[in-house]
Amino acid sequence: MRRLWHSVNTVSNTAKCILCRNLETQDGRLTRIDTWRPILLIPLKFSHSSAALAINDDPTDGREKRRKPVLLDCLNDDLMHPRSVPVNLESRKSKAALLSEFYRVMATQDIERIWPLYSHLFHNNYHLHLSQRTYRHLFLYTIRARATRKNVHRLNALVEDMKMRRFPLQADQYNALIHWVGGRDVPVKRPHHLTQALALLDEMVACNIEPDVITYNTLIHIASHLSDIRTAQRLYHDMIARGLRPDKYTYSTLISGMGRMGDRDGIETMVAHLRDTQTSEISNDTVVWNAIMTSYAQVGTYEKALYMFDAMQKTLSSSNSNSKDTVTKAPSPDADSFRIYIDIMLNHRRLDKALEALRQMDELRITPIVTTYNAFFAYFMRPSAIDGDSDVNDDHSHHAAVSNTDIVKQLYDAMQQKKVMPNSETLYTLVSALLDLGDTQSALETYLRISDNTAKRRKKTPLTSSIAVLAKERLTLSRSRPTKTEPNQELLDRLNHILQTTVK
Repeated sequence: MRRLWHSVNTVSNTAKCILCRNLETQDGRLTRIDTWRPILLIPLKFSHSSAALAINDDPTDGREKRRKPVLLDCLNDDLMHPRSVPVNLESRKSKAALLSEFYRVMATQDIERIWPLYSHLFHNNYHLHLSQRTYRHLFLYTIRARATRKNVHRLNALVEDMKMRRFPLQADQYNALIHWVGGRDVPVKRPHHLTQALALLDEMVACNIEPDVITYNTLIHIASHLSDIRTAQRLYHDMIARGLRPDKYTYSTLISGMGRMGDRDGIETMVAHLRDTQTSEISNDTVVWNAIMTSYAQVGTYEKALYMFDAMQKTLSSSNSNSKDTVTKAPSPDADSFRIYIDIMLNHRRLDKALEALRQMDELRITPIVTTYNAFFAYFMRPSAIDGDSDVNDDHSHHAAVSNTDIVKQLYDAMQQKKVMPNSETLYTLVSALLDLGDTQSALETYLRISDNTAKRRKKTPLTSSIAVLAKERLTLSRSRPTKTEPNQELLDRLNHILQTTVK
């Protein structure tokens, strides 16, 4: 939701829709315009799918009058304006009081608390009293916030405000902006994310700001997720031409992209390049090895992936091991290395090997990540995990289901003991696995427990608390945890069917 706050002409006797950017004239028709005027949104309760908010302007003497909200029919209601100000802020008239309250809330570093006050300062032109350092802090708090569409709009609005104040962006701010604009808030990136990110790279060069390795790594990451290996390789050669040295994340991102595309020859070429030309600090790195193992598994070369993991395990047993593999001496495995191995074992229906690797992680004091547990739960969703061969009798199948139910419960208990936070995928795979194994009661109890824990984490300290209490909340806040755990529609339909059947 980009907007031009100071240089847009007023429009008389019209209602302007902020979503479809049309003007409603006096005869009720909608007229397309090239520029649109930003507005101050007053929170209203209206249907999400039937209306959008606009304003009436009646500038009789060249100045803006009181804005009245009106509703225009518009189906494009997904682009909400970032300048939403709570109604209770309208009663505050003192500039000193507003600025004092703003700096008090700034101490929380919580953008959800800061942004309403900042928006109110902007609409009263009090933002002109904020320094460049304050804007830099606002930028920092925004990029540290949750990756949501609302925060992307806020970040874009903040960058535009900084440009209007003639506060130049620095290289680290451009890097963060490229990361956010490149689809940080969405699970699946689209081509327009890469286009916008590349436009920011051109803007950096035009402003005589030299892009660094982080800049190119971010762009290569976006291109690789879009399976645009040609653009990723062009960026790779461009950074070399600028005299920048690729690091482990550059090579791991490129190799991962080749694995997603199934480019087996490209993977082998990159591995050979690492072996022949790079120093051991890059080629002998766990991140690079994990990327190579994942890519080998994606293209079906499982034996090479397992050989690499075996070499990594030998490094743990003997630091003086002279074993060689496809790249160089193996590094030590981490939680992601074990996850890759466990995924391969589960895909080959080797549950015993996967559980043995999980026990080995306990001995090495390596905490599994949430995707490792999700892989186990997803394994028990498969009919083959509990049915076995088609010629087994029903009694044997029943005992196998009971045994697998115990395994699932033990895995979930271990997950709770290690304080591994579940996500939406955990909720779907765990509850579905219990339902598939026939333990409906445990499935419903687990669903309620995970949902209840998520609701408790979302509670916030009231803003009227002292600065010390708010600062303590900020320090204890973990932004790596999901804001909410939501089931997908398939699981909801299944649970609703079970409940309706039980009631009948």
